[in-house]
Amino acid sequence: MTNLLQGGDFIKNSKLALLRGTMSQVELWQKSGVSRDIISRLENGKTEGIQPRTIAKLAKAFDMPVEEFKKWVT
Repeated sequence: MTNLLQGGDFIKNSKLALLRGTMSQVELWQKSGVSRDIISRLENGKTEGIQPRTIAKLAKAFDMPVEEFKKWVT
């Protein structure tokens, strides 16, 4: 069974948007491989769960260790 993090609990108040700063969703998609649709849903709290591999891809795109990324956006 996959260990999902709850989307509404994980990305709060568009912290992913704040973290990406001037980087567009398209740029984040290109850098991370996470689809723009998923990025948008994460930023808007419209996901039911986040796969660990998605978290890892986003953390890598920001050059952050996974645990640090999770602390920053939760």
